[in-house]
Amino acid sequence: MVFEVDPQFAEDEVSYETIGPIEGRPRKDQPFYYLFAESGRTPYIAYVSEPNLLADTTGEPVSPPQLDDMFERDESGSYRWRPAKTELASVARLLQIAAIRSLPRAPSTSPRSGTAR
Repeated sequence: MVFEVDPQFAEDEVSYETIGPIEGRPRKDQPFYYLFAESGRTPYIAYVSEPNLLADTTGEPVSPPQLDDMFERDESGSYRWRPAKTELASVARLLQIAAIRSLPRAPSTSPRSGTAR
């Protein structure tokens, strides 16, 4: 489940250097996506270049621990950002995203799950 997009690589150089072998690294001048992904039953945050996004065709619900804090489901089953009811809630959401960005992530290879549903 994608929850944030950078128009180009926005992490630091150390993060970029951890992405696989040099010849397999994606270009920095393309969109990169933060997404909730799962490996087996273990949720993690991935930062993935656009060509490496894969559709999740399992039909299984996503289950990252942050999901209920950040999103709500509508009648059709789609996820939507929880509305910020106050300016303080908007600031809290930005802080929450910043905290998620700082969480340890699995090495950026080609994740097999977790694209938008």
